This record gives sequence, structure tokens and C-alpha cells, in this order.
Amino acid sequence: MSYIYAQQTYSTKNKTAIKLYEQAQEELKNGYKGNRKENRYDEAIELFEKAIKKDPKFTEAHLALATNYQIFGKYYDKMLYHYEQAVKS
Repeated sequence: MSYIYAQQTYSTKNKTAIKLYEQAQEELKNGYKGNRKENRYDEAIELFEKAIKKDPKFTEAHLALATNYQIFGKYYDKMLYHYEQAVKS
């Protein structure tokens, strides 16, 4: 049996921004396995922010930041800002 995997397509072509974004996603994924002490939320947020600095029109990074701000109930103004930026991108 063979598998075909689709490569993720992003709104940016900036490889550094993509790498930072994927690292942030991995931090979130790994941080929620079991022990709450392993929460990597702050590290993920920092990586998403760095990805946006590399490409301010990186829609997926804006959406990820806004969603995480919303989930954790932090930084309402930042959440709105990043949702707005995602729509503009």
C-alpha cells in the first residue's frame, strides 16, 4: 500500500517564517500531552510572532496567534488585531 501525502501550502514563501510557524505548532502539539507543566504556550506565541516579523502577511501565523489568544482568554486586543490582519492578508 502506498500513501500520498500532500505538502502544506502556506500564504508565504518565506522559508524562515514557515519554519518558525511549524516549530510553534509543534510546541503547542507537544505541550498538551498529559502534564500541564509541559504547556509550551508562551514559546509557541513567541515563535508565531517571529514568523509574522519575517512576513507580516503570513495569514496562517496571524490566525494561529489570534486563535491561541482566544482559547487562553488572554490579550483580547491582540486577538482582534491578528484576526483583522489575517483577513487583510
